Amino acid sequence: MSNLESLYLNENQLSDISVLSQPNFKKLKDLQLSNNNIENIDIFENNEDGFKDLEELQLSGNKIKSIEALSKWNCQKLKYLILSKNEIKDINSLNNNIFEKLEKLDLFDNQIENIDNVFDNAPFNNTIEMLDLSYNSLKSITVLKDKKKYSNLKELKIEGNSNLNYSDKEIQELFDNYEIKYAFNPIF
Repeated sequence: MSNLESLYLNENQLSDISVLSQPNFKKLKDLQLSNNNIENIDIFENNEDGFKDLEELQLSGNKIKSIEALSKWNCQKLKYLILSKNEIKDINSLNNNIFEKLEKLDLFDNQIENIDNVFDNAPFNNTIEMLDLSYNSLKSITVLKDKKKYSNLKELKIEGNSNLNYSDKEIQELFDNYEIKYAFNPIF
């Protein structure tokens, strides 16, 4: 079991995942823990432990409020981070260098209001290809308009953020080279 590379524990009503800090799981590349009852993801003492080979992490559909502990997971190869349908408000901890290889970041249906502190200098700005911020409480997305900073961004999803007030023209000017999904927002 020490060479285990994929582990799928979706829909098992798990609430405690501390067993994953055991050495048997260190070589995981794909870990899926979606649709459980997970609130606490603080399972490692420090960032010397963790999943150094993990490329895909799915934690959607849980009860996670804070993702600060993810920095201790030491996922230096992480490409896909799926955190949709949780209760996350603050994503500042994504400004950690362990996320510098992220290509897909899914934060759909959380409670995020502000992304400026994260995306202004995020380590994944040049690698991110798909960003889903749909159905949050975002007030502004202008931090994402720097096309040089987000040179690989191809798909931006911002549907259902009722606090965003942009006209069609403003959205087009901000994001003219992305595929953008902007439905269910107030457009004036």
